[in-house]
Amino acid sequence: MNKLSCNVIRDLFPSYIDKLTSDDSNSLIESHVSECTECAKILKDMQGDAEKAEAPSPKEKKEIDFLKKNKWRNRRIGLYCILGTILCVILVLLVRAFGTGMQRLGSDNWYVEKIIVENGVIHLKATATDSASVIKKYYVDETGAAIGGNGRVLISPMIVLSSPFLSSSKELTYELSDPSNIKEIWFGTQLIWANGQEISPRVATLYNEKHLYIGNMSSNARLAQALHANEMFGTYENKLETEKEPYGWILQLQTKMSESERDLREGYMQSFAYVSLGLIDNLDHVSFEYTVDGKATTKTFYAADATQFLGENIKNCYENPRVLSELMNKLGLLQ
Repeated sequence: MNKLSCNVIRDLFPSYIDKLTSDDSNSLIESHVSECTECAKILKDMQGDAEKAEAPSPKEKKEIDFLKKNKWRNRRIGLYCILGTILCVILVLLVRAFGTGMQRLGSDNWYVEKIIVENGVIHLKATATDSASVIKKYYVDETGAAIGGNGRVLISPMIVLSSPFLSSSKELTYELSDPSNIKEIWFGTQLIWANGQEISPRVATLYNEKHLYIGNMSSNARLAQALHANEMFGTYENKLETEKEPYGWILQLQTKMSESERDLREGYMQSFAYVSLGLIDNLDHVSFEYTVDGKATTKTFYAADATQFLGENIKNCYENPRVLSELMNKLGLLQ
């Protein structure tokens, strides 16, 4: 086998130094340089240059050490920043939870135990529904800007986490600047007082669902839900008479009833119809289509009937929750 020339061997030196050649190539190279002093010298010089290139100079070593120190310092600073941010967030949450509190306007967060307005002074007591929370303080806005103004007062509760230093109930005594102008008092999202009378949560829930047009089916559905229509009637289908006045609402009941159930179910129908007639401004009549012992039956309640029952215009319920409260009391819905 012919020996490899010096030029071929020298071409392999860079790969040999970087340890990229095979075992067979290594044997050929090492055998050649053991016999060829010139190639051996060249290889030794190349290996020395490679070691010098790999070993940094004192200046480079100093720069590398500096960069390493900076890298670790920057990492520590970044870690401290992250930990500081987490601690700040925790501190803010703790201050809000136990200190300033968070505004909770929904009635599922609290309940009003009493509301009395006399001699221009509001006396209110409320309690947080969650045993882990308490009402710390109240904000009172007499302008009612958030709920439409026009003689409305908005009381907003600030709720904090429970502690031994705070009572579960919180009382408020507030003197109105212009008592003669106040028509309604709202506690969060709930109407609690109107025209000189406390408004029960049941009345307030229904009053919030009043709307102008029977043609607004989504509003009708919310009112029906607030009146627990499915519990009273079971499944039913809606049909609207809105092509021309007077406008009507037809509920086609799918659940059949017996004669013995008739009085009870028709009592439910009357309550549903009268409240709907009071809270839907342009609604004139509500009809029910149902089956009693296999016989198709229709019963219609008119606004005039509801007015006679109430003793005043049924549409006054739309303008005054006190009137709605009187209607519901007569219907036995507040018992």
